[in-house]
Amino acid sequence: MSFTTLELILVISIISILLFSYGYKPLKIDPLLKAGNSLVYHIKYTQYLALLDDKFVANTNFSQFKDKIVKKYDTKYWFNKHWQIVFHRDRSKIRKYRLYYYSVFYDIPWKTKNNNFDRRVNYPSKNYQTIATDPQTGLRMTGHNWSNKILNYSPKMNLEKSYGVYIDAKELRNACNLTENTSPRILFDYMGRPYCFMTKHTQSTNRFKYLLRNKIKIYLFLKENEQKRVSLEISPYTGFVKLTKEY
Repeated sequence: MSFTTLELILVISIISILLFSYGYKPLKIDPLLKAGNSLVYHIKYTQYLALLDDKFVANTNFSQFKDKIVKKYDTKYWFNKHWQIVFHRDRSKIRKYRLYYYSVFYDIPWKTKNNNFDRRVNYPSKNYQTIATDPQTGLRMTGHNWSNKILNYSPKMNLEKSYGVYIDAKELRNACNLTENTSPRILFDYMGRPYCFMTKHTQSTNRFKYLLRNKIKIYLFLKENEQKRVSLEISPYTGFVKLTKEY
């Protein structure tokens, strides 16, 4: 027995109508998985930037800065400028909901009392040239507009506003001996290796001291159900990121 094309189209149409009428359910997009995949992409892109541009400065002649002291520190502690992803801390919120937006940038030395690196994306570079640009969207890779100074920022890097999602970075804090008052971050070197950030980072020329040596997990969760989480497991030395649904 054979069927004409018209008969086949008719049967398929009827089946489609029945499925739509009785079995259709709108597709629900899991905000945790969506936020997790977005963060995985941004971590990998940070690593990619570090592989391309490790910010090495051989001597003061190659420094972009004019001040002699800043030149000195730019050369001596050049590895502090590695491309990095930082999870910003919002002190106006309850402690467990303080981390929800992040940025991808490289640090620069700054002439201060301690000749320290600034460790912030919004100071002192007034034109924010240290913040990465997302090749997919053309937007600056930060989830904050920094008092309307960055109009082309990336809203999706603000997980609270885009997905209702918050970040738990306790394992990263513990691995890097960070206090609650420090914004946790991960730096990458020219081989893509992940590093901790520490408050004394600028006081040692031994950058390998801060290599991430154990697996850590960064968790994403919803305020209305904190037990419903996804984890991003970051491997030491390789920086490999694994996204896992934990519910």
